[in-house]
Amino acid sequence: MAFTVTGDKIVRIDVIRNADRVRSLASSVLGQAE
Repeated sequence: MAFTVTGDKIVRIDVIRNADRVRSLASSVLGQAE
């Protein structure tokens, strides 16, 4: 249980970080497209 909870937290943090990267990449790509 403890390991699962910790793993979920780590995964969630990674997802949030990846989401920020995806947003920045998407915004830059859209900016170049326009």
